[in-house]
Amino acid sequence: MVKQVETSEDFGHLGVCLVGSGAIAQDHVAALEALSVGRFEWVISRRGDAASDFAESFGFSNSATSLSEALRDPAVDLVIITSPSELHAQQASECLEAGKDVIVEIPIGLSYESVDNLLRQGHEKGGRIFVCHTMRSFPALNHIRNLISEGSLHVSQVSSVFGIPRRRNQGWAGTRSWIDNLLWHHACHLVDATVWALDSSEVSQLNALAGRDHPEFGMCMDLGIGFCVDGHIPTLHSLSYNCESLIWEIRFFGEEQTVVFRNGTLFGDDDSVLIPFQSVRDLTLQNAAILEALRLDEPCVYDLEDVAGSYRLLQKIQELLGYDGD
Repeated sequence: MVKQVETSEDFGHLGVCLVGSGAIAQDHVAALEALSVGRFEWVISRRGDAASDFAESFGFSNSATSLSEALRDPAVDLVIITSPSELHAQQASECLEAGKDVIVEIPIGLSYESVDNLLRQGHEKGGRIFVCHTMRSFPALNHIRNLISEGSLHVSQVSSVFGIPRRRNQGWAGTRSWIDNLLWHHACHLVDATVWALDSSEVSQLNALAGRDHPEFGMCMDLGIGFCVDGHIPTLHSLSYNCESLIWEIRFFGEEQTVVFRNGTLFGDDDSVLIPFQSVRDLTLQNAAILEALRLDEPCVYDLEDVAGSYRLLQKIQELLGYDGD
């Protein structure tokens, strides 16, 4: 269960380095400001002007294009990585090597091998690695997990539809300079949310179908994934980049009721609202739980060890597809 933090007084001492200057970086800043996290030390971006503009806009003391420069600064306690997905694993490794704790945007890697390497490095160096599997913080998903764990919802099937605009390689803030990954990024959200809500890693009958790649950008545009959880719960995920607005829905069919997460709200059988809307871009609950786990030196649901099984499953899907997710 995601712990809700009532106070933020103990976060004021942290010196933060933010890697990336896009929309999700801004969402992290908003969450950190809500939690009164103390010192915004560095912004690192691939473009120097983007880094300096972000630093000026959000009150960071320094900006650069070199992560190693920030990692040498003893004022930096925590690094938050929001860069393009293909950079996450290497940058997380650099942070661990420098003795910094690190929060990494989903996905932490584009192969299970990269995840496993980080697990070993984290154990060797003693650093904490947290991964932003943000759906674990959604009140709607927490409510579903509670219903299942207390035995008031016996799930018979899980079905999801996810779509996000990528026809023109667009992101939250406009045209992207990098290429997204439907399997390792967005399917990672859905696969992880399913096994986490059901509290089971027993997956069988795995199958997957991939559509055509984008003719210009090369990424897979349509994907279907199927598997059984605990041997009797069919799970089907349909994902597409071929749309013009966000579609984010997971339906948990149950013997007692059906509950539907849709774009931040949880609905019941009769479309009644069970859990009110919360923005899928609100990272406050997630980041509060991570910071509290770091402060208390306690485990939490965003630890790399806790989410690694989902990447192992994605690796099996990639091998089934014969698809090069890197």
